[in-house]
Amino acid sequence: MPTVLVVDDEPAIQHAFRRAFRDADLDIVTAGTAAEATLAVDVGRPDVVVLDVHLPDATGLETYRRIRAIDARIPVILITGHGTT
Repeated sequence: MPTVLVVDDEPAIQHAFRRAFRDADLDIVTAGTAAEATLAVDVGRPDVVVLDVHLPDATGLETYRRIRAIDARIPVILITGHGTT
């Protein structure tokens, strides 16, 4: 089963992704910080990462670079809820 790592510090967004894909044959894993995301990528090697641009402990771009350093083959989709970003 493919694994999707959703990285967002808002539990409501994590929940929305779980609900949106509940009928899909996907394993949804979540992380709320850049540190959690980096560990999840290092340990679990998800098939794709959905990454918020604004995290409490790092920017999305910094986190993107960390993920790429671990495994550059993992696709990363950047998202934001801020219209001015």
